[in-house]
Amino acid sequence: MSGATVTLGLGSERVAFTLPARVAWEVLEPVSVQEAGFVSLEPVIERVLPDSFTPGARVCLVVPDLTRPAPVRETLPMLLEALELRGVSRSRQMILVAAGTHAAPGADELARSWEPPAGVEIVVHDARAPGVARGATPAGTPVEVNERYARADWRLTLGGVSLHYLAGFGGGPKMVFPGVASRAGAAANHRRSLGPLPPGGLHAGCGSGVIAGNPVAEDIALATALDPAQATIHVVKRNGAWRYFDGEIGQDEARAAVLARGQVGEARAYDVVIASLGGAPRDIDVVQSHKGLAHAARYARPGAVLVLFAATPAGPGSPSFANWLGVSDAAELERLARERYDLNAQTAVSLKSICARHTVIWVGSRTPEWVRMAGAITHDPGPALDEALAGVSGRGAVLPFATELVPRLS
Repeated sequence: MSGATVTLGLGSERVAFTLPARVAWEVLEPVSVQEAGFVSLEPVIERVLPDSFTPGARVCLVVPDLTRPAPVRETLPMLLEALELRGVSRSRQMILVAAGTHAAPGADELARSWEPPAGVEIVVHDARAPGVARGATPAGTPVEVNERYARADWRLTLGGVSLHYLAGFGGGPKMVFPGVASRAGAAANHRRSLGPLPPGGLHAGCGSGVIAGNPVAEDIALATALDPAQATIHVVKRNGAWRYFDGEIGQDEARAAVLARGQVGEARAYDVVIASLGGAPRDIDVVQSHKGLAHAARYARPGAVLVLFAATPAGPGSPSFANWLGVSDAAELERLARERYDLNAQTAVSLKSICARHTVIWVGSRTPEWVRMAGAITHDPGPALDEALAGVSGRGAVLPFATELVPRLS
């Protein structure tokens, strides 16, 4: 399909891009999978909620922030009503937004994504605030959870299960840890993503869709087990509709469904890979957009050209990441990331190593100075980009929704 035009998400826009003619292109997208099982929420609610609650019980519903797609708008009204029918008034219900170490979304941002229900308290988790200690994992990761979560009599988490480049999968236990945990705990866990030095880089066990042998994923599961929610709902989107799962078995089924839909294409097989995260809010900043580049890199041969469409209007994404991007020497970055670890050190190591292994062209960034610090070339869509890609040839892949894809297992 050389010379064809594809449409890619870039922030809030959809942009058309004409594929270079000298490349044999494949467009890789999530596959449509027909599956049995519950699609509707009602039977899941009946299974996860007790028939009644102790009078005066306080209930905490944990939902993801705006960077993690999930049907919060559709699900909350049914959950709140079901709790009221079981004797929990709205004044005893609380919605806790699992922001992890992300910047807290404002009330206006939440209102645009899902309508805050009347009479129910909404709290956005702050990882810097004092929490309640729950011990430590065997790896020594301190587990300290949000005080409101810890003091609730009954907790439920709602999370979208997705691929995650470090933890294997998003959602599930990540809703508790690091979703409502302390910054120190999250940092100790994320530090485990760094591999030994030499050779440096990320730990070989870390990767999208990988749990067994993944030091980050295994540590998250053990951390969450120190103070788990009483009920969990996992969601996966299929053919425009949300499919609901619950419990540990449901988590495994949800993860399998994500892999069944997302395993396409071949690993390390392409000379040029063009990728997008699908647009806002996934490409809000460099930290989040890097995940699309990490997925694209798994498809690329050594030295391949990677083209990422990502708007990054919020800049680097965190002050700590900005500091790590400022370390220009690769060897020094690898050393300092291990000696003085702070959150997002592993993101800087991963991003800069991808830019060192490949020619990375970052398209459409509204804060290009941060992207260039990582070692990428910046372009806006248009003639200059077309000219930069005029000489590419060989085999190419287009990933319109890069973070939803991983190469097929060999």
